[in-house]
Amino acid sequence: MQNLVTIIIPTFNRAETLPKTLRSVQNQSHQNWECLVIDDGSEDQTEKILQEFLKDNRFRFLKRPEDRKKGAATCRNIGLENAQGDYIQFLDSDDLLAPNKLEVQLIALQENNAHLATCKWGVLRSGSGEVHIYDKLPTYHEFEDGIRLFDAFGYYFTYFPPHVYLASREVIEKSGYWNEELTLNDDGDYFSKVIFNSGRVIFCAATHVLYRRGGGERISSDYSEYGIQSFIQSWSSIDERILENYDISNHIFVRQARRNLYSKIADKHPQLVERHQDFFDKRMSTIEYFLRKANAKIKGYL
Repeated sequence: MQNLVTIIIPTFNRAETLPKTLRSVQNQSHQNWECLVIDDGSEDQTEKILQEFLKDNRFRFLKRPEDRKKGAATCRNIGLENAQGDYIQFLDSDDLLAPNKLEVQLIALQENNAHLATCKWGVLRSGSGEVHIYDKLPTYHEFEDGIRLFDAFGYYFTYFPPHVYLASREVIEKSGYWNEELTLNDDGDYFSKVIFNSGRVIFCAATHVLYRRGGGERISSDYSEYGIQSFIQSWSSIDERILENYDISNHIFVRQARRNLYSKIADKHPQLVERHQDFFDKRMSTIEYFLRKANAKIKGYL
């Protein structure tokens, strides 16, 4: 089916937020989609809530088999294994898509013969329901090459949440599967592959997504010692990927990530800092950090 979009939603105990997420899928102006909801072993009312949506045969409910590793990355891979779409949209079970998200990005990708599109994004506050859309970010334009997008991430202390992207199946297949061993920054690791395999990155100003903040931990959150080691592993992989694709060692975005993690764990986990000294020795210097922060604030990005 031409221009079929597969939307992949991993979920775990998200009965409270999942209906709104699924309605944002159902309300898409581009109606040629399938939505795969992959449950990671929920113990709440997730399955019961889904019954109403399953009356629409475009929704499919899958459960992670007991012999598969628990985690959001595994659920997303199960989604990819079952996807039939020409394009892939990843979406967490507490986030939202604007009604025209798929339509606007599909048109842009086809008109530009491109494989990856982005859009504006904003924050939805749990509890208050307050919405704030970021109107001015340095990532809000087209990039001829993925490394230029990473430059903007690093220079201006910003990022894109995963559901900003819409990718062609071609580039997803070239990028492969999510690393199921990662619990922190699995999305950063995965989308670095997608971005570097895409060539041009098209920006769509006429649509947006919302990222929910507050209301408990997200499915992929793990700030244990294992999670921290996962973070280090993911950024080491990204660093190697940038070197392989662009011959750049210790890119500014990677240096920034090294510093961010160091500042969070240096006091609580000194043994981990010592164990991974080679990783942290390459972190962004204090002087560079404050100069970059000041520049981003002057330009209105922070």
